[in-house]
Amino acid sequence: VAASNKKLFLKIALGKDFLLEKITPVLSKHKGTTPVYVYNEEKKQTSLANKSLWVNPDVVLVEELKKILGDENVVLK
Repeated sequence: VAASNKKLFLKIALGKDFLLEKITPVLSKHKGTTPVYVYNEEKKQTSLANKSLWVNPDVVLVEELKKILGDENVVLK
């Protein structure tokens, strides 16, 4: 997946705030220049992750995140 000017969007479903702790180490393992946006359904707000959590969005990263958050909650565009 070319990183060019893509963005990674992650959705944390209602009552799933604990998943933030699970995705942080995954993001850290894939450091890069692609911004990560996290939508918190409970708070109904989107926030840009700290630059230290920006990623190199390869297939492995996307698959790992989908296992944690669910397919529909991980979008690279």
